[in-house]
Amino acid sequence: MRPKASPRSRPCIGTPSTIDSRCPLEGLARYPDEVRKLILLAVPIAVIALFVGSRSSSQARSAFFGHMFAQRYDEASAMLTAPSALEVAPDGSLVLTDRAGNTTSVPAAQLPFKVSERPAEPRSSGRTMMAIGPSVAGISDFPMETLNLSFDGGEAHIEGVDR
Repeated sequence: MRPKASPRSRPCIGTPSTIDSRCPLEGLARYPDEVRKLILLAVPIAVIALFVGSRSSSQARSAFFGHMFAQRYDEASAMLTAPSALEVAPDGSLVLTDRAGNTTSVPAAQLPFKVSERPAEPRSSGRTMMAIGPSVAGISDFPMETLNLSFDGGEAHIEGVDR
């Protein structure tokens, strides 16, 4: 006589009467085979898309930070989504326009922007960069400018500039 199979050894996908109640895929049994295959195919595709999207956001963030620190403002400007913008004024200062359309001018002596280790706000995916300028004995000659940024895929947005 053959021993009775334990509940754990039963397959997860089958008819509702043969499915173990602890099986994570038990809800799929009520759908036709074509729908189950489609669902099982769509889930990995969605996971891959999320991974690629978050990776492109990370790459965009790194590229934008690099352009700003190296003072390649044309390249950084090309990554911004309107109404966010930046341009170099004739006197060498950097004019920043945030998402709300507010403009701020950062003096050339205060540049370049450096990446801050803290997020723009708690629970925010944004980041900050700071323009500190020259200092003597750790005391800056200018008030610090903080550039609050957010990234959505490969696009950058200036959320605001704080003094």
